[in-house]
Amino acid sequence: MNQTTHPHQEESLKDLYSSSPKHGKNSSGRWKKIAAAAAGVLILGAAVFAGVSYYQQQEKAKNEATLLRADTYYAGTVVEGIDLGGKTREEAQKALEAAEPALLPKIDITLTYGDKSWTLTAQDLGYRFNTREVLDEAYGYARTGSDEDRLKQIEALKTTPKTYRLTATHDEAVLKQKLSEIERAVNVSPVNATVASFDTATATFHYKDGKDGLAVESDSLFSQVNALVGGSGTGTIEIPVKTVPFDVTQAHLKSHMQKLGTYTTTSTNTADGNHNMKVASAAINGKVIEPGAVFSFNNATGDSNLPENGYRKAVAISGGKKVLEYGGGVCQVSSTLYGAAIRSNMEITSRANHMWRSSYVPLGLDATVSYPYLDFQFKNPTEYPVYIVAGMAGTKVTVTLYGYQSPDYDAIEVVSQQTGTVAQPADQFVVDPSLKKGEKVLDRKGNAGIRASAKRIFYLNGKAVKTEALPSSYYRAIANIYKVGPGTEGTASVSPASSAPVSSKPAPSAPASSSQASPSSHASSQPASSQPNTASSDSSGQTESGQ
Repeated sequence: MNQTTHPHQEESLKDLYSSSPKHGKNSSGRWKKIAAAAAGVLILGAAVFAGVSYYQQQEKAKNEATLLRADTYYAGTVVEGIDLGGKTREEAQKALEAAEPALLPKIDITLTYGDKSWTLTAQDLGYRFNTREVLDEAYGYARTGSDEDRLKQIEALKTTPKTYRLTATHDEAVLKQKLSEIERAVNVSPVNATVASFDTATATFHYKDGKDGLAVESDSLFSQVNALVGGSGTGTIEIPVKTVPFDVTQAHLKSHMQKLGTYTTTSTNTADGNHNMKVASAAINGKVIEPGAVFSFNNATGDSNLPENGYRKAVAISGGKKVLEYGGGVCQVSSTLYGAAIRSNMEITSRANHMWRSSYVPLGLDATVSYPYLDFQFKNPTEYPVYIVAGMAGTKVTVTLYGYQSPDYDAIEVVSQQTGTVAQPADQFVVDPSLKKGEKVLDRKGNAGIRASAKRIFYLNGKAVKTEALPSSYYRAIANIYKVGPGTEGTASVSPASSAPVSSKPAPSAPASSSQASPSSHASSQPASSQPNTASSDSSGQTESGQ
């Protein structure tokens, strides 16, 4: 079939494909517009792409900087199976400490001795983990070197975690402390031979033999336990022990337990006074003073003011005068005991001298008592008991102490001397209405005061090896007291009849190395000051059970 082309269609085709000048101008403009639009799109696309790329780069740089400055552990940092990623140091520390108990090694060690046994576990060994050191090391990972190297390390943690282990170490000091507790339950102290009894009638000692002790061999036990702890952690150990012999044998005691010191005084008292001395002597006879113990004369004799305790009225000193009082004479027993005690190396803790010097002992070597205010006390300074043997035969009072004789000396000499005097105070007068004017009667004889010192000298093989001061003494200076009739001349400083005589309170004394006896708070019982008082008119009299 033939196709017929219309004239106007041909014209259109010619316009479209024709290159004739007639159509060239319009076609060129259209292409330019298309090209310009395409270029704009391309430029815009390139700009958008560049912007997005720049933003992504900035964000990446920002994220990397933040990562490098992070104060938490990097993800992939693992300690004992715990990923510390994102945790602060404090959070990581708490997480690992919570896990530590489960990480302790298994310790099961049994210690035996005889039928006793003890078990040691990890809790007894004071285990400590190196947690802080490991955390410091883990925190430091990927934090050194260039930023590029660090970022590579951080990125690698995502596929290959960095793992760390904790190490537990037991504390040897804690182990030793635990073992010492066990040792105390095993150790047995040796027992020295000792005095079982003492027969005061025959002055004979009976002895009890010593017994060896046991002691754990501490170094050996520690080494064995430590070896197990560092090895398998389990096992049984028989506690090693050694014998500890006692030091003091019966033979040694027999050669040293002996008479230490003895002293005798002679009484010039009345029959009742001598009776009181016998009662007091019997009260202290057989008393045992344990090592380090303090003996009290008053505690031993009881209240010497009570007749129901067997005491009678006899001469005593009260108000500066000789009077009859219950218990008069017992001061001679306390003074005799003092003489024996200082010759036996006893430690004097409380002692007071009389108001006046005593006739039955040398100056400065008496010891008065006045129940319950003035007491004579001494301490046993040895490691063995001391026994008192006391009694009265006729008019003689004897006290002997038996105990351990130190090898440091073999004899003690006691000496005393007067060291000063204090003038007798002026006479005092008391008006007595029963006397006539001009009559004067001596009511109490006065005397000057005396100061005295004492010491004991220790000898060994005849040579003095030590000297110790003993308590010093002050015997009060007291005035004569006269009773006078009313209006008697020459008695201008007459005291009223109600005036009491000067106090007879004795001065307490103690060695320089010991505290003085504390006076009673009772107003009528305070011991007198050791300072002289030439014008005393103290009315608080106190009875001394002796003269």
